[in-house]
Formats: sequence, structure tokens, C-alpha cells
Amino acid sequence: MGNEQWWTGGLLTGALQDAVDRAEDMQGGDPDEWQWGDYHQVTFGHPLGAMQPLDLLFNPTPEPVDGSRITVMAAGYNDETGNTNHGAGWRGVMDIQDLSESYHIVGPGQSGHVRSDHYDDQLHDWVEGTYHATTTDAAIYQETSQHLQMVPAE
Repeated sequence: MGNEQWWTGGLLTGALQDAVDRAEDMQGGDPDEWQWGDYHQVTFGHPLGAMQPLDLLFNPTPEPVDGSRITVMAAGYNDETGNTNHGAGWRGVMDIQDLSESYHIVGPGQSGHVRSDHYDDQLHDWVEGTYHATTTDAAIYQETSQHLQMVPAE
């Protein structure tokens, strides 16, 4: 008794065959060529890129990404397309005893402006799980080469 219901009537073998058929439909008949990243990709869509043809200008190129709904670097996805539709856009690792030195990554990049060098410059690092060292030491920030000064109109 017990587990017989799984083995009789072909329930288990039928489910396995359905899964293999679906994988073959999506990735071809050679399992050695199957790649999770060919199916599971991430695009950090810009609000203005929600419509064609603006998506070509505003949305970064899709990147293959690891993870699933239940793994480290979790990334939920659409079952039909494989496109990642939710996950952590920002990730951080902090030493609670010393918050002055932490590691962070912002999925698409630091800027929302499509013409900025920092629009999608962190995307590949986000996909690879690479973090950037950051600090709260004001002296280091003073040395930066770029400043934005906002002055009210007279």
C-alpha cells in the first residue's frame, strides 16, 4: 500500500514525460544542449519601455540569470516565457558591527536616465552575483570626480 498510487496507472511516468516534452519544445531534442539561461532571463524594464518600439531604447538587453523561486538569488519568472518578473533588484551584505563597509549591487544600475553611463552598468554584475564595496565614510565621498549641484533659479 502507501506509495502504490504513484506507480500504478502511469502518474509518475506521465508527469515525467510531460516535463521532457515541454523542455524539448522549448530547447530542442538534445538535453546536453539545454541551458537554463536560454529560458530564464531578466530584463529590468524602464517604465517608458513598456511599449514597442520604446522598449528597444529604454530596456537593457535581456541577460541569462540563475535562480528560481526557491533558490539563493531568487528570481520568480513567467512559466510560459521564462522571463524573470520579480526578484530583488537591490542586494546588500552588511556587517552589523561595522556598517561603514558594506557590499551592494543595484540590478539595472544607479541611474534611471537612459543616456547615463550608470543606466545599466551593474546588470552583468547583478546576474553574476558580484557585489560592490561601499562605504559611509564621508571623506571618501568628497574625493569623487562627479558632483551634481542643484541651484534654485533667481
